[in-house]
Amino acid sequence: MKLDQMNHNRNFTRRLLNDCTEALIDLLQKKSLEEITVGELCAKANYPRSTFYNYFEDIYVLMDYCWESITESMQITDFQSIRHDERTLVLFSRVYDYIDSHRDSIEKLLKHNVTDGAMLQSLDRYIRKLVYRMVTECPLSYKFPLPNDFVARHYSNTVQMILSACLLDDQISKAEAASYIDYLLGTLEKENTHE
Repeated sequence: MKLDQMNHNRNFTRRLLNDCTEALIDLLQKKSLEEITVGELCAKANYPRSTFYNYFEDIYVLMDYCWESITESMQITDFQSIRHDERTLVLFSRVYDYIDSHRDSIEKLLKHNVTDGAMLQSLDRYIRKLVYRMVTECPLSYKFPLPNDFVARHYSNTVQMILSACLLDDQISKAEAASYIDYLLGTLEKENTHE
């Protein structure tokens, strides 16, 4: 995103970001991210291409903004307000509830956006970046016996695997998923396990 444009007119900017996000999510339910053009997105959102390019370098930057917007709506970015020993389960619960409440839309998105496609690769990069930030800002990270990037990769891979299993593949319950998360990741949050 071109940050220099963000402060010019806050109401217009908020409306534009919301309209472009909604248009992109709607289009992603009909086709892959790679197939969506800026012209098509602008027509759907009702903005000229020049306005789009004042705020975004390309459609992939808008996709990144969509992930940020979604995580803010789930209060994921507020992770520091959660006790570090409860953080993983609380955040997993928020993600699970969000995905569960948007299951129909997500199924449509996944119908048109394959695992190795641009949309899911963008999501994977975003999750890895966010988890890395969480790991490095964890008060116990200095005690981890592994480099932070290994721990972050382990967290993001495990969470994505369990979300996929419970919401897309096997339909395991939220309680089962939480117990798997606690078993696989919970020990990293406990103070006495790092002594």
